[in-house]
Amino acid sequence: MNLHGHLSRIGRSKSFLLAVDFDGTLAPLVDDPDAATGDPTSMTLLADLAERAGITVAIVSGRTYADLERLVGLGPPVRLIGEHGNDLGGGADLDDGLLARIEEHFEAAADRLPGSFVERKRRTVAFHHRRAEEEAGEAVAASLADWALGLPDVVVTVGKKVVEAAVDSVHKGDAIVALRGELPDGPVVFLGDDTTDEHAFRALQEGDVGVKVGEGPTAADYRVGGIDGVREALAVLAASARR
Repeated sequence: MNLHGHLSRIGRSKSFLLAVDFDGTLAPLVDDPDAATGDPTSMTLLADLAERAGITVAIVSGRTYADLERLVGLGPPVRLIGEHGNDLGGGADLDDGLLARIEEHFEAAADRLPGSFVERKRRTVAFHHRRAEEEAGEAVAASLADWALGLPDVVVTVGKKVVEAAVDSVHKGDAIVALRGELPDGPVVFLGDDTTDEHAFRALQEGDVGVKVGEGPTAADYRVGGIDGVREALAVLAASARR
């Protein structure tokens, strides 16, 4: 069965979970993270699906919950899940000396590389180099990843122009498992573009649909080329759900 056929089948289900990454999936990747904007048609389709009985829509992102609130423009019943499942809004940040050590080391690297910056999240420190010179940025990111991998109980993820070091954290696969456990029986659709989304793809079960956006190795069953492909996939789901 091709992707559209599979999505049409799921759209006719009594209940299902649709989980979608934000940057690179709903919103084109941009040099300034604060300038990211979701594709208007995709956002409208998500809002429409979320209002239908039996359908749960979640945006599962590496961004903080506060960032998602500010940038996504969709509130309940769409669920916002930040920092790969670690930030559901409210509560305090993790007070951990190891995170502070990582942040200090990453900040020192950013001070030496123009165009890079560090973002401290609830359980994660991220080094971004999208605006830095590409070769230098990749070299510094690789060095930081190697350093962080040598720390105890730290999970390192290398994404598109970003390195994340996480302490006492969950990943998007854990988020999908948790969401599935809260909901009525039904299939899951997950769309994402980055290496952090591979955890979610690997958490999918028989009958679910994983859609990789763009190039690169993946555990997803299907692939679309970019934002346009995401929009088309969501349109197929929405059209089927209206029947």
